[in-house]
Amino acid sequence: MTMPMQPSDHIDAAHAFELEANDAFAAGKTLLAAEMLWGAAAHAIIAVAQQRGWPYQHHRDLTATAKRLAFESGDWRIWDGSKAAGQCHIYFYHRVMYDGFTLQSARQLVRELVERLLALIG
Repeated sequence: MTMPMQPSDHIDAAHAFELEANDAFAAGKTLLAAEMLWGAAAHAIIAVAQQRGWPYQHHRDLTATAKRLAFESGDWRIWDGSKAAGQCHIYFYHRVMYDGFTLQSARQLVRELVERLLALIG
C-alpha cells in the first residue's frame, strides 16, 4: 500500500519540479515548463498546509492556504506567486495566460513563492 506524501516529500517534489521546469524552458518545451512550475508551487503550498494542519486536498484549499499565508505574514508576494502558478496551470491547457501574466513573469513569481514557502517550513 502506498503511503500519503508527507511534508518532506512535497518539499522534495517542489525542488524536483523547479529543476524540471528549468530544463523544459531550456529545451523550449513551454507547456511542460509551465506545468512543472504549477507543480512546484502546489507541492510547496501543500507542504506548508500539511505542517499547519490545514486542508490541502483540492485546488481551492491551495488557494485558501496561499491567501491565508499572505494575510498572516503581510507578504502579498505569496498571493502573487500563487496566482502566477495558477496561470501556469492555465497555460498548460490553453497556451495562454490572463491577468497580465507572461511565462517569464510567472516563472519569477513562482520561484519566489516556492522559496518563501519553503523558508516558512525551515
